[in-house]
Amino acid sequence: MVPLVVLAILPLMALAGYWITRRRPARAEERFFVFRCNRCGQKVRYLAEKAGRPGKCPRCKTACVLPSTPQDADDVAYNRRGYPVRVGQVLR
Repeated sequence: MVPLVVLAILPLMALAGYWITRRRPARAEERFFVFRCNRCGQKVRYLAEKAGRPGKCPRCKTACVLPSTPQDADDVAYNRRGYPVRVGQVLR
């Protein structure tokens, strides 16, 4: 005789296995926007569908609103004193 607990758990395990191994539909081509953090100059990439939402810089953790239009992130970032920011440099 099989305990009732085992009979109750088996369907849940089967459902969990299906959920983990199911084929996910391919997303349409995802568009990304890029901008530079105003505080540290870090280049931040985010999904275009997240534009206008609040976000954080991954480097300095400054809260910001993700811009709704793409920016040219290849421009040189400048710190508060007007000097260009080098790659990997954190502004103080």
